[in-house]
Amino acid sequence: MMVSWLQTLCFFLSTPLSDSFSLFSVAPNNRWTSATRTSRLLGQPESTADGIASTSRSGITSAKGLYRPFAEHAWSTLLEDPSLEPKDDIPEELLINTAVAKGFPPDSIVRMETRALIPTQKDSSIRYARYALLETLVPNNHDNSTEGIQVLNLVIFPSQRNLPVFGADMVSLPGGKHLLLLDAQPMAQQRQFQEHWNQWHETHVQPQFPWGGDMPEQVQQYVSDRALWTRLVSGSSNDDEGEPTPIHKIQTQLWDAFQEHLEVYLDLLLAESANDNEDDGGDDDPQGPYIQYRLENDPARPMLKSLYGEEWTERVLHEVLFPQPQKTS
Repeated sequence: MMVSWLQTLCFFLSTPLSDSFSLFSVAPNNRWTSATRTSRLLGQPESTADGIASTSRSGITSAKGLYRPFAEHAWSTLLEDPSLEPKDDIPEELLINTAVAKGFPPDSIVRMETRALIPTQKDSSIRYARYALLETLVPNNHDNSTEGIQVLNLVIFPSQRNLPVFGADMVSLPGGKHLLLLDAQPMAQQRQFQEHWNQWHETHVQPQFPWGGDMPEQVQQYVSDRALWTRLVSGSSNDDEGEPTPIHKIQTQLWDAFQEHLEVYLDLLLAESANDNEDDGGDDDPQGPYIQYRLENDPARPMLKSLYGEEWTERVLHEVLFPQPQKTS
């Protein structure tokens, strides 16, 4: 299994999930937000000119959450690969959902958006990619929204299952707490691939992001030695010493690190696919047990149920976030 963003969130930030849930409520007669699919290339609901999925709430269409630029960059980069296409059989009601955000101006919402990609060719280096984006959005806020809860969980599963899984887990909570994990997470005990990120780690991690602390033993084996794993807190002593604020570091230093890490990862997949290694998806597939584990134990389930209800939560977990990916025949 890989590191779960809410599992690490609860363990490292010591923040009860109920503290985060209390900021949001499901609107009375909460309905799934459905939108016409006019952009088949992006595989997303109807969008405005800047690519933001539309909602029925006035003033929200122009709002962007803190981590949306990360999601959009990853998706546009992945779609440059002709062997990938949007998973277009996802029901529209699972692509986007909204709930009322308490404690914010009228019509503020917390919005959940999902997307997924699947291979069109047998020799694709990626067998499944998807993201979940959770944003607190305030009407008429034309800058990136940094308030409330902001979450990006992006996962890329390689076709060669001995290769690491790309994982970007970015969580920002009310009160200025930020949990950031960016890694090529090993799927085998031998970590022969992590050396590809030596230079990246020296440039982007060591001088800028302090190690976020020890991890539980069951998690350590799925985090490489070249991971960016850190906790940032607004109002800490570093802020008083003239250091960049956590939001500034996320929008600049983390942004640069994210783009280069993804580039190195995709280069690795391309190089390994050129070796034409066979992958029969047999009993030793390390990705399958992780997916099943997350379906049975995913700690995001209580939060999503609180926001969007049990039926929608179970459907999005099974049909979008953690389906058993199938290889293209």
